[in-house]
Order: sequence, then structure tokens, then C-alpha cells
Amino acid sequence: MGSNTGIRVGIIGLSTTGWASLVTAPSILNTPSYHITAVSTRSASSAQAAAEHQFKAQGGQVEVNAYYGETASGIWSDPNVDLVIVSVPAAQHLSVIKPLLSSTNPKDFLVEWPVGMNVKETEEIEKIADTVGVKAAVVLQGLYSPVYAKVKELIESGIIGKILSTTLLHVTPVEWKAWGPIISPVNERTMIVRGGTSLLCAPIGHSLAVLQKVMSASLLNVSAHGRTMHKTYQLVDTGGKALGEPKKTEVYDHIYFSGALDNGVFISSTWKGGYKTADGQRKTLVWLIDGEEGSIRRESDTSNGPFLCIEGPVLYVNGEKMAVDGADGVLGNYIGLWKTYAQGETEVTLKDVVALKHELQVILRSAQEGRMLDVKM
Repeated sequence: MGSNTGIRVGIIGLSTTGWASLVTAPSILNTPSYHITAVSTRSASSAQAAAEHQFKAQGGQVEVNAYYGETASGIWSDPNVDLVIVSVPAAQHLSVIKPLLSSTNPKDFLVEWPVGMNVKETEEIEKIADTVGVKAAVVLQGLYSPVYAKVKELIESGIIGKILSTTLLHVTPVEWKAWGPIISPVNERTMIVRGGTSLLCAPIGHSLAVLQKVMSASLLNVSAHGRTMHKTYQLVDTGGKALGEPKKTEVYDHIYFSGALDNGVFISSTWKGGYKTADGQRKTLVWLIDGEEGSIRRESDTSNGPFLCIEGPVLYVNGEKMAVDGADGVLGNYIGLWKTYAQGETEVTLKDVVALKHELQVILRSAQEGRMLDVKM
């Protein structure tokens, strides 16, 4: 998998700002055995700036190649790269992975959720990996949270008895400028169909993945309802100043679904987008797991709270608060992912993601058709 100096990583989409620079790269550099040896972006200036920044971040000990423009796909053949991480918007996933087909030195890769704009694109990415014969995995970082590992352990211990139901409430913050009435230009993709990162496609997918791992079960059937409560959204600059006229919201910003897991547990989940959630103002997450003998509760009142992949919320077992060792939020989750991958293990494959995105499609179709649907592949 890696060289004798560790796993050499190339990151597509790593600049000096954005998710990859704030989370992906720092978590890699805080994980033993990993080095960043290449970056690929759209422009020469951003690629060179990112390469220089990562060179310095690694103490000037690791050369970092910069790819951009017409040479951007060169990262897939770089002899100094063992693993490529794809960290660009979902709408670009397929186009930046396609050059792997013509690589002279194919690379294993990890791609950030949601892996393309829809199931069709995810399946095409899976086909590319199979055709070239490389290992492909998916970044669903919430699955590596110590908090949810603890919850799974508690459930399996029988401390709350047989599980009967689980209920979730997520309130996404308007302060995020995503999935609500006030939107930053970079997050406009959360409000349009072709963006691939709507409330259902992105955070609900993360949440459902965590839920199913914790419960050791998959969605069996579902009845869903969706509403667009914010009929329009306003783009704003970093200072909050309006940019142009309001635009029509194309996706649901409020979604409720209920049904059964294949282990018989009843599930109900509500997502509400675009609320003021100044820390402490309202609960942004309440997750109840009810058994015959007791309950497990997780809750948060922070702006990161509703996103199970980012924050490890406060945990209560039978009404008593429980501390969880090693719960370091999103950076800790990513580090857990990299450590697992370095051991040759893969938590989420492209096949797993195709199944998860199929479940999301069924939720959407149920909301559109107004009836309960079975979840079948």
C-alpha cells in the first residue's frame, strides 16, 4: 500500500482554504505513517500555494508536487503517490476520478461522501475502480467516532434491554449558511438538485450511516414527508451582504421519515433546516434509543450538533451523563479513519455507498409519492 517511508498521499481539491485544508490535510499529518506528497487543484496559483503550505507543514522534509489545469490528472500516475484522496464537491467527483482509467500507475483512492451526485454516478465510479483494479473506499467519518462506538458497545451489552425504537431530531443552523434561507456562494449546491449535497443527500446520509452501524441493522421500509419551508434562499458574502436577488429553493429543507429496521426496531427521524441556533438557544440534536429496560440519549445545543459526522454529542445512559474517552470531534474521527485504513481495513466500500444512496432515493420517492415503500436493491 505504501512505501518504506509510509503512505504517500495526493489530495485532489486541497487548496489553502476549505474543508480539505481545515480537516483532511491536518488529520493526515497528525496520523503516523502518512505524508502528503501531491496536490491537485484547478489553478496554478492555488496548487502551488497549497504545495508550499504542505511542504512547510511537514517541516520541509517532504516534497509536494503541484498539479493543476490540463496536468491536474497527473496525480493519478505520480510515482510518489500511493493513495489519492478526492475532496472536491460531489458534482466534480466523477470527472476527477475518470482520468484514473488512463493512468500509467493507478492509485487506490478514498472519496468524500456523497460520492457523486446520484446513485448512477456512484455506480460509475465503482465500475472505474473495478476496471482499473484498485482499492476504493469512502470517507464517512462519523463511523469512526468513539462516541458512537461506545453507544454500539452499550447496546450490545444489554444495559438497556431489547431495543424497541429510536428517535432522532436534527436542527441545522442558519449560521452555517447551508440548507436554509441564507446561503454562502460555496454552499449554493446544498439548495439545488444538481448540487448533489442537499439536506437528504449529505447530512442525512451521514446520519443514516451512523444510525445503521450503531443499531447493527439496515432500513427495511420507510414512510417519508418533505417540505420546502424556505421557498427562496439568499446568497450572501462573508459579511452577510446580499448578493443579487433571492433564488428558488429546489430541494426539501424539512424532511421526516419513519419505518422499521430489518432487526424490527422502529425508527423516526426529523430534519429541519435553516434555524437560528446560537449556541445554547435551542437543541440542535436529540437522539433517543429506547429499550425495554432503559434508554440512551445523545443531545447537543451547538451549531455543529446536528451533524453526527462532526461532533460527538453529550451522552446519557439511563439518565446519567457518561464521558467517552478519545472523543475529539471531526479531526479525531478522520484520524481514526486514517489509522484504520493504514491497517488494511476499509469501513465503507463503494458497494456500501451504493446501498446507502439507494436508501436515500427510497426516502425521497416516498416523500414525493406520499406512501410507504420497501427498501430493496
